[in-house]
Amino acid sequence: MNGFAGHITACGSFAATGDSRARHPESHVGCDVVVRGYIADRAALVERFGLERDAGDGELVAHAFRTWGAQLQAHVHGEWAAVVWDVRTRTGLLAHDALALEPLFYTVRDGGVAFATELVELLDDETAAVLDDEYLADFFAYGGVTSERTPYRAVKRLLPGRSLRWADGELREMRTWNLADVPALRCRDDAEYEERFRALLEAGVRSSLRTAGRAGVALSGGLDSSTIACVAARAGCDVSAYSTISPRWPDGDEQSWMRMVVERYGMPWHATDVESVLPFSRLPTEFLGEPTGSVVDEERRRIHGELLASHGVTAMLHGNGGDTVLCSSPGARPPHLADELFDGKPLGALRSVAAWKRESRVSRSYTYWLLRGLVEPSLEHLRGERVRTEHVAFPSWFQRDYGETMRLERRSRRRIAPACRRPGHQVVWDDLWSSALTMSTIPRRRMRYDFRAPLLYLPLVEFMWSIPWEQKLRPRCDRYLQRRALTDVLPEPIRRRATKAGASGPYAEGLRRSRDWMAFLTDTPLMAQRGIVDAARWRDAVRKASVGQTSSDKYFFAAVAVEAWLQQLGEHRLRIARSPAAALAPAV
Repeated sequence: MNGFAGHITACGSFAATGDSRARHPESHVGCDVVVRGYIADRAALVERFGLERDAGDGELVAHAFRTWGAQLQAHVHGEWAAVVWDVRTRTGLLAHDALALEPLFYTVRDGGVAFATELVELLDDETAAVLDDEYLADFFAYGGVTSERTPYRAVKRLLPGRSLRWADGELREMRTWNLADVPALRCRDDAEYEERFRALLEAGVRSSLRTAGRAGVALSGGLDSSTIACVAARAGCDVSAYSTISPRWPDGDEQSWMRMVVERYGMPWHATDVESVLPFSRLPTEFLGEPTGSVVDEERRRIHGELLASHGVTAMLHGNGGDTVLCSSPGARPPHLADELFDGKPLGALRSVAAWKRESRVSRSYTYWLLRGLVEPSLEHLRGERVRTEHVAFPSWFQRDYGETMRLERRSRRRIAPACRRPGHQVVWDDLWSSALTMSTIPRRRMRYDFRAPLLYLPLVEFMWSIPWEQKLRPRCDRYLQRRALTDVLPEPIRRRATKAGASGPYAEGLRRSRDWMAFLTDTPLMAQRGIVDAARWRDAVRKASVGQTSSDKYFFAAVAVEAWLQQLGEHRLRIARSPAAALAPAV
């Protein structure tokens, strides 16, 4: 959907700029406002501010600014980005939702600040020429975006929980929300936990469904997308399900799980065979400004976009973020067991380890759980490192000198979210931070619909963060509260489902079929020219990936994203140089 771009000049004037997609400022209560995205809990805001029911998002944000000032991020929920210009004081606020699901980029330029919801809007010949090698190293180390850095040294990304204030010719970053500051919460009994969870879940889904057109749910067959679809249908909302099925790969085909949902609620269902939208079906045509794993799915985005447009769908709900927020299995390392140590309760921590060993389906010694659940997470947390529930070795196709010079292994251990007191909570905040920033890289420029994540509805996120671990996770049951609270909502086999099929087959097949992508990635890899990968070993890795052999998927797809971005960047810089604006620029 439409984004915005603009600038605040050194002399203190505010303007929206950009192409035909730019939003023009609205004026309310002495503020000029541009906003993109959607605002949740509109009825409550309208009532608080005494506005008409049909008040627009710009009006809501302006009144929120007058009420809460720079702290509005903590009070205005949804997925949005906004710039508010106070006409009287000639000061500006650049803000977005607390989790940064709606991205906002900025750069200090000519004594002022330029901003945009699309990174590519801020690129000129000079900006695009100076790349940030630290960003690329971080991207490889984590397999995605983790920090304020962008691929360009001059342009920054506004992070979760941060806002920017422009005043007196200076731009100042402020921390305006932090998940680690949310206090602990205890309810009276299990029933109250379940009741509050259901209420917040329904509020998040209902808010996400507000749209000018129709709404759809991306139904994958997993617990999270099924939860969203069932809650929406049970609440009487008019939604349709959209799925990608893979009958050629029975081990990864989720049709039977999808049907349980649509048949129970009589929900319209539109299924697309993955054969018609295989990854790597089409070379990238749109320059997205930064590396993103979505680059391999251009054909799927195109076909799905056309289908949704033909149905009048303007909002698509998805289950992203559910694994973290609702507490999926921690794997072989349950770091939350160490939290009681940091609460000064060592005996409680030992009892928790003993209970986990006794009830776990995995038969391991007490020493194993002591090390994995207490000692290792505690030491990593005390060292300020990321508490990792798993570790994937870096593939051999990275140049050894690059890995050592950029300290990839050390980077991969670095904590990425603000510090938490407890290691278990730190894992949640780090994972949520990474997931949210990754979601913010989903291409939006050509989308004619909003892509919304109701499981990341902020009050639900804060509630799940604040309640005791035993309400969320048990040795034999992950997503404990979710499963209990949705007894009458989900089909019973889905509610009890403990596994999820993989989807690697279509990726390998799509790459195998695409000679264009194979050549694009291997003929003259720009990563090799930059000393990042060994060209021969990278070509071999691509060939192996085309037959389903990828030993470290996140690193492989990060490299695919970077290679595609590097090649597109060169073409984009040529377009900039040939543009009329560049021709009129004075020679230096």
